[in-house]
Amino acid sequence: MSRLFRAAMQRLESARGLVSSNTGRTVGLLAMIFVVAVGVLVVIQLAAPPRGDVALEATKACLQVAGVAVIGAFVAIITFNYQERQKQLAKSQEIDLDRFHEEIERQSDGRRRNDKFLRSMLMDTMSSYNAVKRNRRRLAAKAGGSHSIPISMETYHAFIAELNDQQLEFERLKVLAGVANDARLPQTYEFKGATYGDTKSTAIVCALATIEENLNDVIKEQRDRLAGWPENETLPVSTLEKTQKFLTGKGFDAVSHPKDVLVQLLQRALLEPLRRPTLEEFLAGQAEAAISNRPTY
Repeated sequence: MSRLFRAAMQRLESARGLVSSNTGRTVGLLAMIFVVAVGVLVVIQLAAPPRGDVALEATKACLQVAGVAVIGAFVAIITFNYQERQKQLAKSQEIDLDRFHEEIERQSDGRRRNDKFLRSMLMDTMSSYNAVKRNRRRLAAKAGGSHSIPISMETYHAFIAELNDQQLEFERLKVLAGVANDARLPQTYEFKGATYGDTKSTAIVCALATIEENLNDVIKEQRDRLAGWPENETLPVSTLEKTQKFLTGKGFDAVSHPKDVLVQLLQRALLEPLRRPTLEEFLAGQAEAAISNRPTY
């Protein structure tokens, strides 16, 4: 009987590492009942006559109690294991949900920062373009309808000085657009028969570069042809090829069309709704990432 008791206690001690305290107490109690039942059965077998009815009934009762104790212990362990699996599953789902919410917040924060950048670029583009138009109209008004009225070099130099500042602003925007990393902005874009963008530069970078280059062509004409002219000299704009072309509607298309491309692309990007993944898509993506990052041997 002492050997049976020690064996039961050893089993109980090993089970304590696998089950909780409540389940351990339940299993321990059932183990004690099993040991007592077996002990009583041994005593009956040693003390009572083998064929006695009372001994037989007592033996049956002890066997039933022992069987119930064993079955109860197994049921308790199985129930505990099921509950533990459910707890682990619930905890895993809670962790997945927290990660999902973190990913949604990360995407939303990234979208807010990108929108702020694109909105600033759109406003700066329109402000700089309007400044160019204002400067152009001022010179066109002084040059007359056919651009044949002579203008002073002072007026012309003032026009070039302003245009130079505006060209530098578009150059600044071009550099900023080059570091923009937004999937909503296309690499290439077709507009009125022209293609903006290529494998090296995005469409908005190409559009800004086109504006900047056309403004620079007008500025270079002043450096190439009129450098050193005295301020009191006059000349008609019609004698300056690139400046006259810049003042005409068709010639100014080289600036207005790229501006239209910029406005269209930036507005479209800002109005595009944020596509957030569902929980199922997020978990599927996590599983694919785990498989792709799994080491191969």
